[in-house]
Amino acid sequence: VTPSLGISLAMESLHLRAVLLLGEPFWGAQPFDFGVQGTARGLRALLAPLLRGRLGPPPEPSYALHRKLGGLFLACAHLGGRVHCRELFLQLYGSYWHPQNRPEPQKPRGARKREGEGAALNKRGI
Repeated sequence: VTPSLGISLAMESLHLRAVLLLGEPFWGAQPFDFGVQGTARGLRALLAPLLRGRLGPPPEPSYALHRKLGGLFLACAHLGGRVHCRELFLQLYGSYWHPQNRPEPQKPRGARKREGEGAALNKRGI
């Protein structure tokens, strides 16, 4: 059993294979051809052993992510999409971490200062 994950080495290997399959569209600079890819078949083959070996259901956010990714793969496959996935990912990743593209944090509602409150706090050295 892998102590940090609480799963067996066999389950860890299955999860690793699934992650590698989902990463295929991002491996190269060429467009990924969803119409001829074998990702869905590969994941389908891993599904039964993954379900048999799990200790419990994954958290709800994982289900939502899995449904979205599965839907994207199926839609792209149905449409015969050829997508520059790596290029898109690198652009999005770069813009996400670029400081000028990050949105300003918003103050929680009701956090407005009452008139004169800031001045009173500053006089007390806070």
